[in-house]
Amino acid sequence: MRRMFNECRLVHADLSEFNLLYNESMLYVIDVSQSVESDHPMALDFLRKDCTNVNEFFRKKSVPTMTTRELFDFITDPNINNENIDTYLEKCQQIAANRTDTESEEQHKVDEEVFKKVYIPQRLQEVANYEKDVSKEDKKEVFYKTITGLRDDLKGPTLIPSILDNKNEESDDSSDDDNSSQSQESNENKGYVHSSRPKDETTEEKKV
Repeated sequence: MRRMFNECRLVHADLSEFNLLYNESMLYVIDVSQSVESDHPMALDFLRKDCTNVNEFFRKKSVPTMTTRELFDFITDPNINNENIDTYLEKCQQIAANRTDTESEEQHKVDEEVFKKVYIPQRLQEVANYEKDVSKEDKKEVFYKTITGLRDDLKGPTLIPSILDNKNEESDDSSDDDNSSQSQESNENKGYVHSSRPKDETTEEKKV
């Protein structure tokens, strides 16, 4: 799917297990007559449907899969190349394998509903209100950042896929450590009582 999108510049638009042939360790995609070019106005809608169909097939076989959005991002991310694609897929496999069945099902349903309705521009020129998106606290709901090659904070371009960017992980770890330290310091302060007496206490005050 990624090769079709990035090398052939095509989206199958009707991809499922019925349009795949596997023979002698080779995968063949058939019935491509209805495919559309990747810059077709409906290309990303068709791609999301293809992602859904493929994921549903492998889930029926009890294979841990990416979410629809994760697969979509993998296909459209311009920063994935021959040098990092294996590392990227290994990371995705770890994430999918560590995801529980309940978590996977719930996340899949949410992703499906969002992907059915959300508009995803292919180019920054098609973004209606970029300033509004930049000001959002939760930028996970900005769905065009991967396909347009933007950083997670939307403040510039990136040359590294998001899940391979160690800075993101370090930032999350640092944030967790800071919160933990602040919480511990707060608890220590709550439990501390100042028990020393003033040096210049009078005799009457000492009796009290």
